[in-house]
Amino acid sequence: MGVLSPAALGDILVLDLSLPMIPGAEVLTRVREKHPAVRIIVLSMYAEEHYAARMLRAGARMYLAKTRPPEDVVAAVVTVAEGRDAPQGLVASPESPRVQLPHERLSEREHQVFMLLVQGAGVGDIAVGLNLAASTVSNHLARIREKLGAKSNAEVIRYAFVAGLNPE
Repeated sequence: MGVLSPAALGDILVLDLSLPMIPGAEVLTRVREKHPAVRIIVLSMYAEEHYAARMLRAGARMYLAKTRPPEDVVAAVVTVAEGRDAPQGLVASPESPRVQLPHERLSEREHQVFMLLVQGAGVGDIAVGLNLAASTVSNHLARIREKLGAKSNAEVIRYAFVAGLNPE
Protein backbone atom coordinates (compact mmCIF):
# COMPACT_ATOMS: atom_id res chain seq x y z
CA MET A 1 0.00 0.00 0.00
CA GLY A 2 1.71 3.23 -1.20
CA VAL A 3 0.47 5.41 1.66
CA LEU A 4 2.55 3.27 4.03
CA SER A 5 5.89 3.76 2.30
CA PRO A 6 8.31 5.67 4.56
CA ALA A 7 8.99 8.20 1.80
CA ALA A 8 5.29 9.05 1.60
CA LEU A 9 4.90 9.65 5.33
CA GLY A 10 6.00 12.66 7.31
CA ASP A 11 5.85 13.31 11.04
CA ILE A 12 2.12 14.01 10.96
CA LEU A 13 -0.58 12.38 8.84
CA VAL A 14 -3.98 14.05 8.37
CA LEU A 15 -6.25 11.13 7.56
CA ASP A 16 -9.71 11.40 6.01
CA LEU A 17 -11.77 8.45 7.23
CA SER A 18 -13.88 8.33 4.07
CA LEU A 19 -11.27 7.01 1.66
CA PRO A 20 -12.67 5.39 -1.51
CA MET A 21 -10.58 2.19 -1.71
CA ILE A 22 -9.88 1.28 1.92
CA PRO A 23 -11.55 2.31 5.17
CA GLY A 24 -9.70 5.11 6.91
CA ALA A 25 -9.83 3.22 10.20
CA GLU A 26 -7.88 0.39 8.58
CA VAL A 27 -5.29 2.84 7.25
CA LEU A 28 -4.97 4.26 10.77
CA THR A 29 -4.34 0.79 12.21
CA ARG A 30 -1.80 -0.13 9.52
CA VAL A 31 0.12 3.13 9.83
CA ARG A 32 0.25 2.82 13.64
CA GLU A 33 1.54 -0.76 13.35
CA LYS A 34 4.22 -0.07 10.75
CA HIS A 35 5.14 3.52 11.62
CA PRO A 36 4.35 4.13 15.31
CA ALA A 37 6.20 7.47 15.37
CA VAL A 38 3.80 9.05 12.86
CA ARG A 39 1.25 11.23 14.64
CA ILE A 40 -2.20 10.95 13.07
CA ILE A 41 -5.00 13.51 12.98
CA VAL A 42 -8.31 12.02 11.84
CA LEU A 43 -10.85 14.00 9.82
CA SER A 44 -14.38 12.64 9.74
CA MET A 45 -17.88 13.63 8.76
CA TYR A 46 -19.00 12.28 12.15
CA ALA A 47 -18.73 14.65 15.10
CA GLU A 48 -20.05 12.17 17.66
CA GLU A 49 -17.87 11.37 20.66
CA HIS A 50 -18.01 7.58 20.24
CA TYR A 51 -16.46 7.77 16.74
CA ALA A 52 -13.69 9.94 18.10
CA ALA A 53 -13.11 7.64 21.08
CA ARG A 54 -12.71 4.66 18.75
CA MET A 55 -10.13 6.44 16.59
CA LEU A 56 -8.24 7.75 19.62
CA ARG A 57 -8.09 4.23 21.08
CA ALA A 58 -6.73 3.06 17.71
CA GLY A 59 -3.88 5.55 18.02
CA ALA A 60 -5.01 8.87 16.52
CA ARG A 61 -3.61 11.93 18.30
CA MET A 62 -6.61 14.10 17.45
CA TYR A 63 -10.03 13.76 15.84
CA LEU A 64 -11.68 16.62 13.94
CA ALA A 65 -15.11 16.83 12.39
CA LYS A 66 -15.00 17.98 8.75
CA THR A 67 -17.40 20.76 9.66
CA ARG A 68 -14.58 22.57 11.47
CA PRO A 69 -13.12 25.59 9.65
CA PRO A 70 -9.80 25.11 7.80
CA GLU A 71 -7.88 27.18 10.35
CA ASP A 72 -8.81 24.59 12.99
CA VAL A 73 -7.16 21.88 10.90
CA VAL A 74 -4.02 24.03 10.72
CA ALA A 75 -4.20 24.63 14.48
CA ALA A 76 -4.63 20.88 15.04
CA VAL A 77 -1.48 20.16 13.04
CA VAL A 78 0.44 22.78 15.03
CA THR A 79 -0.93 21.43 18.32
CA VAL A 80 0.05 17.85 17.47
CA ALA A 81 3.45 18.97 16.14
CA GLU A 82 4.11 20.71 19.46
CA GLY A 83 3.13 17.54 21.33
CA ARG A 84 0.20 19.19 23.07
CA ASP A 85 -3.29 17.81 23.55
CA ALA A 86 -6.32 19.43 21.98
CA PRO A 87 -8.31 21.81 24.16
CA GLN A 88 -11.54 20.41 25.62
CA GLY A 89 -10.23 16.86 25.49
CA LEU A 90 -9.01 15.37 22.26
CA VAL A 91 -12.10 15.94 20.14
CA ALA A 92 -12.62 19.16 18.25
CA SER A 93 -16.19 19.17 17.02
CA PRO A 94 -18.57 21.93 15.93
CA GLU A 95 -19.71 22.25 19.54
CA SER A 96 -16.22 22.65 21.02
CA PRO A 97 -14.45 25.99 21.14
CA ARG A 98 -12.30 26.98 18.21
CA VAL A 99 -8.66 25.94 18.57
CA GLN A 100 -6.44 28.98 19.07
CA LEU A 101 -3.60 29.41 16.58
CA PRO A 102 -0.16 30.12 18.06
CA HIS A 103 -0.02 33.73 16.80
CA GLU A 104 -3.44 34.37 18.38
CA ARG A 105 -1.80 33.82 21.79
CA LEU A 106 0.33 36.94 21.35
CA SER A 107 -0.45 39.98 23.49
CA GLU A 108 -1.34 43.20 21.68
CA ARG A 109 2.20 44.56 22.10
CA GLU A 110 3.77 41.25 21.03
CA HIS A 111 1.54 41.31 17.96
CA GLN A 112 2.77 44.82 17.09
CA VAL A 113 6.40 43.73 17.46
CA PHE A 114 5.67 40.55 15.47
CA MET A 115 4.13 42.43 12.55
CA LEU A 116 6.95 45.01 12.44
CA LEU A 117 9.52 42.20 12.39
CA VAL A 118 7.63 40.49 9.57
CA GLN A 119 7.64 43.79 7.65
CA GLY A 120 11.44 43.77 7.85
CA ALA A 121 12.12 46.06 10.81
CA GLY A 122 15.07 45.29 13.06
CA VAL A 123 15.14 45.53 16.85
CA GLY A 124 16.32 49.16 16.75
CA ASP A 125 13.65 50.22 14.27
CA ILE A 126 10.94 48.46 16.25
CA ALA A 127 12.16 50.11 19.46
CA VAL A 128 12.03 53.58 17.89
CA GLY A 129 8.69 52.94 16.17
CA LEU A 130 7.00 51.75 19.36
CA ASN A 131 8.92 54.06 21.72
CA LEU A 132 10.44 51.12 23.62
CA ALA A 133 13.92 50.23 24.80
CA ALA A 134 15.76 47.81 22.53
CA SER A 135 16.00 45.37 25.46
CA THR A 136 12.20 45.46 25.82
CA VAL A 137 11.80 44.64 22.13
CA SER A 138 14.28 41.78 22.53
CA ASN A 139 12.24 40.45 25.46
CA HIS A 140 9.05 40.65 23.38
CA LEU A 141 10.77 38.80 20.53
CA ALA A 142 11.89 36.05 22.92
CA ARG A 143 8.30 35.58 24.12
CA ILE A 144 7.03 35.63 20.52
CA ARG A 145 9.54 32.93 19.53
CA GLU A 146 8.49 30.85 22.53
CA LYS A 147 4.77 31.16 21.75
CA LEU A 148 5.29 30.34 18.07
CA GLY A 149 7.76 27.53 18.73
CA ALA A 150 10.43 29.35 16.71
CA LYS A 151 14.15 29.20 17.40
CA SER A 152 15.03 32.40 15.55
CA ASN A 153 13.51 35.59 14.17
CA ALA A 154 13.85 34.06 10.70
CA GLU A 155 11.58 31.21 11.82
CA VAL A 156 9.09 33.79 13.15
CA ILE A 157 9.03 35.44 9.72
CA ARG A 158 8.65 32.03 8.05
CA TYR A 159 5.73 31.23 10.40
CA ALA A 160 3.98 34.45 9.30
CA PHE A 161 4.53 33.58 5.64
CA VAL A 162 3.26 29.99 6.02
CA ALA A 163 0.26 31.14 8.09
CA GLY A 164 -0.63 33.63 5.34
CA LEU A 165 -0.42 36.66 7.62
CA ASN A 166 -0.28 39.91 5.69
CA PRO A 167 2.25 42.22 7.37
CA GLU A 168 0.63 45.38 6.06
